[in-house]
Amino acid sequence: MSHVRAHRAQWIAMLAKLTSPMESTQAASAFNAFLPLLADFPDAAFTHPSVDYVATECHGVPTYADVRQHLGAWWKRNRPQPLAIADAVPELPPLRTDAEAAHARSLVAETVAHLKDREEERNAQLAKAIPSQPRKTGHLSPAELAEAYRRAGIKRGIADPPTQKDHPNAA
Repeated sequence: MSHVRAHRAQWIAMLAKLTSPMESTQAASAFNAFLPLLADFPDAAFTHPSVDYVATECHGVPTYADVRQHLGAWWKRNRPQPLAIADAVPELPPLRTDAEAAHARSLVAETVAHLKDREEERNAQLAKAIPSQPRKTGHLSPAELAEAYRRAGIKRGIADPPTQKDHPNAA
């Protein structure tokens, strides 16, 4: 951001030197007050050709109104032109013919059917490998619970009777 201010300050200093060569330091100091008011102009407006144009158009020490008017006129004539938008967008050819679309639909249908068949085969293999056991109603017996704890790697389950280690102070 500081390079932008320096760029504009240099432009003002050049304008002061061109319009008030004998008192350019005082003119530059006075013209610096113009900078915040010229903030709506883009950086591209502050060039050597623009300062030359503004200085040439001003007769004597320019006022803010002079600088704004002449810089605005220069920028209007010299700013980059916006890109033209095409009047009509050309129509794109269809992505595929009806025959190609029908062929694609049949390939998709075949692929989905194949995947469903493979899923059914896999489910059948799993059903054979893991026989399902009917779920018993009610709760596990203490022996079933102890066996479940043993398979799970739990040393002792709730169903196991307490030992002397559990209650050392018991008589």
